[in-house]
Amino acid sequence: MSGKKQIKVAAGLGLEEPGPNSPDHSSQNNRNLPEQHQPAKSDLVIRKLLNFGRKLAAGYNKLQISHRGMYSIERLHAYQAYCDKTSTVRAIAVCVLTPVPSLLAIVLIECFPLRDPLLGWEANYMFWIRFYISGVLICIGLTYQATDMVDRVKISLLQRLVMSIVAMSIYVGTVMLVSYLWIFPVPFGIVLGIGPCFAVFLTALIVTIGPTTFKANPGLGDEDETQF
Repeated sequence: MSGKKQIKVAAGLGLEEPGPNSPDHSSQNNRNLPEQHQPAKSDLVIRKLLNFGRKLAAGYNKLQISHRGMYSIERLHAYQAYCDKTSTVRAIAVCVLTPVPSLLAIVLIECFPLRDPLLGWEANYMFWIRFYISGVLICIGLTYQATDMVDRVKISLLQRLVMSIVAMSIYVGTVMLVSYLWIFPVPFGIVLGIGPCFAVFLTALIVTIGPTTFKANPGLGDEDETQF
């Protein structure tokens, strides 16, 4: 059928020939557009992913407080001096033997026998002993970490022990109270008790350092806030 006859038949049926502004015609034109003129959705997605990755990396770097946000010249010189003066055997021994006390403590704590949880929180007194001892050791380790990161803080061994005992007493007491009032073992008990424990631990740490030390070192409060 010729083109004129097709137009006449379409007009007789009430149909119109698609014009340049009709939807079908525009969609056909869009399909015929070269690729460079179409929206680059893939490029937009890639840019968003890259921006998200940069923000994620920046946030991760802010959390890395072990080097206080930078590697100073003094620390690099100290590291170079350590490499020059320390033998390979000593360096390997430090890496191998450092975890031994912690592993030994874990093994000894695991030697405490546990009873059936269905017997209740009172019958499982050995669980609370294990929980308490392990928590005290962790808190003592936190005090050493705090003094290593902040040079101007000096805490004696007795002060570390007292702070850890007080903090863990609050921690274990909170979980035991919840067990008495609700259920044993407490679901997410560690998460539940960490708030009061950490608050008491920080308070004890600040009291132990003392207001005199904070007044003599104006930037000490900012350093402690950065570490914790």
